[in-house]
Amino acid sequence: MPTGFHCAYPPCRCYVDKPGEYCSAHCRQAKAAGDADTQCHCHHPACTGRAEEDQDGSAD
Repeated sequence: MPTGFHCAYPPCRCYVDKPGEYCSAHCRQAKAAGDADTQCHCHHPACTGRAEEDQDGSAD
C-alpha cells in the first residue's frame, strides 16, 4: 500500500516507507553519482518513472 513518500531519486516513482529513503541500491547509487537521467531504471514493476522499454518487459 502506498505511503505517500516517493524514492529519493527524483526520476523514480516507487513508494518508500519514509521521506528520503531509496527503493533500491540502483537509485541510491544514481543519486550519489549525480545521474541527471530523466527516467528511472530500477526495474520495479510499479515504477512509473521507468523507461518505456522497461515497461513493456523488453529490458535487460
